[in-house]
Amino acid sequence: MSDLEINSSQLSNLRTLTAAEFDAKFPTKRDTWRFINNELRWYLPDEKYVTIWHLKELIRAERTHIKRDAHRTIGIPQYEGLAIKDILAYIQNKPEVMLALPAVESEIKNLPRDYLGNVVITILGDEFQQWVDDRVLERNTKRKEEGEMNIELDPEVEAAFRASTSVGSTSNNLSLCLNLDFNRIIFSF
Repeated sequence: MSDLEINSSQLSNLRTLTAAEFDAKFPTKRDTWRFINNELRWYLPDEKYVTIWHLKELIRAERTHIKRDAHRTIGIPQYEGLAIKDILAYIQNKPEVMLALPAVESEIKNLPRDYLGNVVITILGDEFQQWVDDRVLERNTKRKEEGEMNIELDPEVEAAFRASTSVGSTSNNLSLCLNLDFNRIIFSF
């Protein structure tokens, strides 16, 4: 079965459990969220962003769930054309994405931006990445044409920048900064 779990064979293999049985074991939204998050290991936003109704839709296989270890991540900048309303407009005619989100529109609008983006990139993959990249390129081209790609600096900051020997880098596990006079080496983890 795929990492996006909903299909006709799954629906035909549903098991019956009374609501009273389920509620006896997991009586609150928090309990249900913890069950889905910790036991089933499905990708969810923080519990404050979902309703008990959406959690129950997932459990009843009425909505698509994504396994936590299979979800993809995407960084979406806060640019015009990439607001939540723009993302929602892009996915509104993509039922495969809409099935992974709450059925109620107001609940979808309450989801965190990063969660929404991660769900969409997981389902649509490169198609969504290209859409985001196109919006970023449009924005940067527009800013460049408007002459807004320069940074105005305080003279002290500009002088320190020009004199700096540091080089920025990003790493998941190790950040290394070498002072070029070699009097000290700083490692930070």
